[in-house]
Amino acid sequence: MRNTITLENNKYEWENGESTFYKIIDIEGPEALHFALLDKVNIHRSLTDVAQIRYEKAMEEGRDNVSVVCYYNVHDNIGIKKPMKTSEGEYLISEKSITNYILRKAFSEGKVWIRDGIWHFEHPNRAFREEILNVIDRLRVKGYIKVYNGSRFDPINDDFDGVIPSKDIVGVANVDVLSDVSYKILSPFVFNTSFFTMEEGDIISHNTNWGEAYGLLVDNGNVILPPLYNRGAFLIHEDNRCEVARISMKDTAILFPHGKWLKDFAVNKMKDISIYTRYFGVKEANRTFRFTPEVPNRYEFCIVGKEIRSYKIGGNLEIPQNGFIVSLDGKYEEDMELSTLIENIQSGNNVVEYILSDEFPNVYKAIQGGTMLLKDGKDVLTPDILEKEEFFPEIRESGIIKEIGVVPTIFPADVDETKAARIAIGYDNKGEITIIVVEGSNK
Repeated sequence: MRNTITLENNKYEWENGESTFYKIIDIEGPEALHFALLDKVNIHRSLTDVAQIRYEKAMEEGRDNVSVVCYYNVHDNIGIKKPMKTSEGEYLISEKSITNYILRKAFSEGKVWIRDGIWHFEHPNRAFREEILNVIDRLRVKGYIKVYNGSRFDPINDDFDGVIPSKDIVGVANVDVLSDVSYKILSPFVFNTSFFTMEEGDIISHNTNWGEAYGLLVDNGNVILPPLYNRGAFLIHEDNRCEVARISMKDTAILFPHGKWLKDFAVNKMKDISIYTRYFGVKEANRTFRFTPEVPNRYEFCIVGKEIRSYKIGGNLEIPQNGFIVSLDGKYEEDMELSTLIENIQSGNNVVEYILSDEFPNVYKAIQGGTMLLKDGKDVLTPDILEKEEFFPEIRESGIIKEIGVVPTIFPADVDETKAARIAIGYDNKGEITIIVVEGSNK
């Protein structure tokens, strides 16, 4: 059966006299809805685009003499020695995390400059200076690093005097434009789905890159990303039955690389076995706590996607916006074989798997965004929807972040009233999938 695409133009008249023009595109054919993370991208353009975006953000803040350093930070293949222990006692396992940590530390603790196209470094620790040089050289050889100062890319000379490392030193994940994605995968219909990290408050952790997706992602029964926050998700079951529901980490079990399951745990509460997300602290103090509690003999593991990116003993581990912390009391060292787990992680076996609870059986495909709009045909977009779905926008005063929010950190507080460009997915009373695309609010 060949795909059939029909187009219908329509207009809706509102009670206030305004009109909304819209199009209905009906696609009939073999079911081929596919949710996936981006894989092969145009690295040069990705770095160029992200560097310009971050530079414009700096200009909006009224900053001067800004240079942005962006680097492609996806694959663990640039030859960095692992693990690396930070000054805070965190053991970094992922090369992505190590690269972010090294480069931000180089700019915050030492001196970095470019003369005649050659990078130079000063740092009080000679061994660390060698690690900086190693990372930069490997990124440059692969064409994975780009500098932008507002007037040109990759300047011959740059002193980086105005650099703020947490804002301007940016590791970039796989990002691309939809037209290119459509061309590469030979699909006529491609759209953005998950939220992804992109703001200053999103990427503050060295375990997070710009452009990393978050929220439940299931394709062909494989849970690719877990449901970090209690937000609306669109689910397709193996019998093709569609469902819209809120789902969170409480509905998830985790399989560690050494074969041990984690199923019964508290979320954002101090228990023998706990999981912490960036929503930790919002209910208790109307703010995000950012770090786990500092507790002796506490084994903690930072997980982003399916990757254990770091671990620490003793608590006080930073919680990434697009990941979570597994926190275990030391008394589980023998039962959970934590020494074996750490040995696995240090040797590169640092991938976890997920399954959903019995409340969500046989989920074949799923995507999570938020907020939920309709449930069983009824409007659920109420003023308290952000609290229900664990949204918590950042708080700014005079352009300065006073309280880092929960991703997406920049989000309208009056989501039930504000106008914004959005994509929605759901199903009608016949079980047919419906996708709604709303362009910019100035249209």
